[in-house]
Amino acid sequence: MLSTLSFLAALLLAHCVQCANISSAASAACGTGEVSAQFLELTKSLRASSLSSFSRRQLPQTFSFKLHAHVVYSGSACSAAEGFITKNDIEAERLLLNRHFEGSGISFTKGTITYNQDKWRNDREEMKRALHRGGYADLNIYYVPAPKWQKTADGRLVRNQGNCRHPVFFYVIFDGGRKILDYTTVMNQNIWIPSEENRKVSGCDVNAERLHPSDTVHEVGHWLGLQHTFDTGCAGDPVLGIHPQMKITWRCEQSKQKIQQTGKVDDCGASQSNMYNIMDYS
Repeated sequence: MLSTLSFLAALLLAHCVQCANISSAASAACGTGEVSAQFLELTKSLRASSLSSFSRRQLPQTFSFKLHAHVVYSGSACSAAEGFITKNDIEAERLLLNRHFEGSGISFTKGTITYNQDKWRNDREEMKRALHRGGYADLNIYYVPAPKWQKTADGRLVRNQGNCRHPVFFYVIFDGGRKILDYTTVMNQNIWIPSEENRKVSGCDVNAERLHPSDTVHEVGHWLGLQHTFDTGCAGDPVLGIHPQMKITWRCEQSKQKIQQTGKVDDCGASQSNMYNIMDYS
């Protein structure tokens, strides 16, 4: 299993990857929220200190995570709409992840595969507590039945195609035999561990009906600590290759048409577009 510091380094090495065109009539949306201020503070500290000094020399340049897949299906039709996919589908997903993240030195190896009747429809966190395998540095993906379509205020049909928690870390201080947990920066050089609750519910939910080439990769990007490109607004994040972006880009096909008409896609000023960044919705 990876050490916690190695896992943190791997999060920072995850770079932005390209998406494939989405040609469906409705739009896919991700249910993952913004990263916490504490995680942003941690990544900034790692960039400025550890990874620029001893860690860059001491840590390995490649990182391999074990992938545990859980097929959580409903009904008896064994259809993707009910959450059912095959072991061949899961292997294709793993190979796709490796292809997208190989440029970062990140790969995923085969773990366990479980098949489960869906009795956690209204409590996905309880599902994860029951099914999660391995430690915090092991990726657990839960393939679940398709959610319902919802109409946005502007009339667009969307549904969440996945949800994945960003990494959350605490540090441990031992003071006279007393253990204290709190957020801090890496400069303290204490022992980094995830909270017990986050170990239990980490992982990604993915809509089994939509094994789209970019959806699972997008969610795993969150698991590795990557933000949505539009979360940073017009500030952007040059270190992570995020160009300033004022709002979501929907679908590459629509975006290409918009570029032809206006020369830009929801960027800020003359900034480059994030249309081909996997962490956008394009």
